[in-house]
Amino acid sequence: MFGLSEQNYVVCPKCNALNPLTANYCANCGLQLQSRQPLYPPSTQARIVESAFSKENLLQAFSTRRVKLMIIGFIIELALFLAFSALPMSQAQYQAIVNSPSYKQINMVRAEGLISRAVSIFQNNYFLASLEMVPALGPAIFTYTTYSTARVLDALGYGSGVPGPLLFVNIIIFPHSWLELPAYAISATQSVILVYSWIKKRFFQELARTIIVWLFVGLELFVAAVIESSIITLESYGILQPLLMWVPTLVIFYIAYTLLKRLNKPQNPLSYQPANTTA
Repeated sequence: MFGLSEQNYVVCPKCNALNPLTANYCANCGLQLQSRQPLYPPSTQARIVESAFSKENLLQAFSTRRVKLMIIGFIIELALFLAFSALPMSQAQYQAIVNSPSYKQINMVRAEGLISRAVSIFQNNYFLASLEMVPALGPAIFTYTTYSTARVLDALGYGSGVPGPLLFVNIIIFPHSWLELPAYAISATQSVILVYSWIKKRFFQELARTIIVWLFVGLELFVAAVIESSIITLESYGILQPLLMWVPTLVIFYIAYTLLKRLNKPQNPLSYQPANTTA
């Protein structure tokens, strides 16, 4: 009351008067008070921050089980893309998409230079991926963004006389699609995992792993943006030149696979040291 937060005071159980946290006795009635302790002591807060990026959280964030869930999310995304791009499009719908600000923004980004274009692509994609990681809302946002992207793709095919699904197949030939699309699937999957952890009362522990996943998605989308921007530049040199970007992409895939395999490698039981569980 009167702008004072009770979180900064001790409430006397006898007269309900507000007293400073350090008070031993109530200033109003003289009752001996039990000073309130912080929810997390400073030492505990430090341990929480340090453990957020611990090896244990890193292992759990990309465990075999979670990777399988992410792959399932990616397969669902591909199926949604094909289904949405196969929807019929009328002339009115085509004109509405072509005249929309988002469609014009795509053309403006494509006209930018290599570096600025990569930055623009990354900012847009990372923003969408971050929204798709929001608990509960993530899958709905993921479905909507997949639908919107598929319809834009369908509009491109409508204008050139190419069916949407065929144009989608043509796009996934290029390597950046195999980085961008899985990144969105990972974000939506993490949203579902956050909801599950809330039900299991492990939400705050899962938040630390979510930060790791969010940073990983950012790195993945940054690499994808650089590759996509390079592909757009190479398009002016011929049809096959953009496919050369598969070379660095495959190297990146190999490095990621090797790291993931090492993370999920069973630990040598002889070198395992159990954690000290004493208080």
